Amino acid sequence: MPIQQVDYCLQNATLITPDEVVEQGWVAVQSGTIMDHGGPDRSQPQADAIVDLEGNYLLPGLIETHLCGMVGGDFREGRSAYQAILPTLPRFATTSVVATVVSAPPKNFSKHLEVARHAMGERLGARLLGLHLEGPYLNPEYAGLSGLGVLFQPSAEVGELLTREGAGVLKIVTLSPELPGSVEMIRTLARAGIVVSASHTEADAELLELAVQAGLRHITHLFDATRPRAEKEPLVPAPGFDDLVLIEDRLTASVIADGVHVPLDLLRLALRCKGSDRLVLVTDAFAGTATNLEHVTYPDGVEVTVGPDAHRVADSGALAGSLLTLDQALRNLYKWEMADLATAVRMATVTPATLLGLQDQLGRIAPGYQADLAVLDRNLRPVMTFVGGQRVWQHE
Repeated sequence: MPIQQVDYCLQNATLITPDEVVEQGWVAVQSGTIMDHGGPDRSQPQADAIVDLEGNYLLPGLIETHLCGMVGGDFREGRSAYQAILPTLPRFATTSVVATVVSAPPKNFSKHLEVARHAMGERLGARLLGLHLEGPYLNPEYAGLSGLGVLFQPSAEVGELLTREGAGVLKIVTLSPELPGSVEMIRTLARAGIVVSASHTEADAELLELAVQAGLRHITHLFDATRPRAEKEPLVPAPGFDDLVLIEDRLTASVIADGVHVPLDLLRLALRCKGSDRLVLVTDAFAGTATNLEHVTYPDGVEVTVGPDAHRVADSGALAGSLLTLDQALRNLYKWEMADLATAVRMATVTPATLLGLQDQLGRIAPGYQADLAVLDRNLRPVMTFVGGQRVWQHE
């Protein structure tokens, strides 16, 4: 039966659904849900209000699965960071986020989970989908900045604690699969539906296979903080960890497309091997992002310089997080001619939604999906953002 009346229609847009591109498209929204969409060949329903998008792009809101901080806030700091970051994300076309906490000691797990649980129940801007714990179960040889705090050993018992206390909140756990107890912890978390991801690792093919069989599904920031290639014998290379990931179709991976964390040729290789259905765009951004700050101090006491290309440890110059936003990641892939717009959008919408098990709710312009939408101009700059059908940001 045709839809008789809706709250509003967004019209005169180029829709990137991203399963198709529809010129002169429209989207009908009712009670925060997408009711229908189409092009000039289909009649749009009657609406209480019409929003003319003037030929701009309309796409699903972007979904961030690895964000540590921005606008001066770090999710490790608690409630104040959520109150600063969540209202800011729609400026960058991001409508959903999994907040990332880096190497928090287990004694602080309950606090971080409770703060996130409370923020998930508020409407602060972007949707908070849950929490991502990156560490503290990491190989100290590859932990980098994430290992400057105290690291811990994984176990099935820790996994049971996290699944119990993190029910409904804990979405992703990043660990090193070669540590004693990791496989047991992976199995426990995976059974509870938590995405288990590997990084900061020197795992070989045998260990990676054991981890995948136990339930490992994802790789955090591909090409960063992992074992490189070595020589099997003189002039004969042995694969590095990332080589193994590229040929493993059971694993998805996230990538920081800022041109700093991953050389462009390796990014092209990842796209060629994994494709847009297995590669997730993330930022791994920290507190100095979207600020004019020149220096920040992380909650663990690390002094960091901001810019021009990344966060860097003040006394060593080592990378300490990106300055990337997801809309810039889209623009980068398009500018570098690595992906068409629909492919780039898929990597920040459909693919992360599928990773999180939300592929029937978020990440597409389709009937029944949440009306989380982003409008970009023809230069791919954000113009307007909707969360749950509500306009939460508009460029002035």
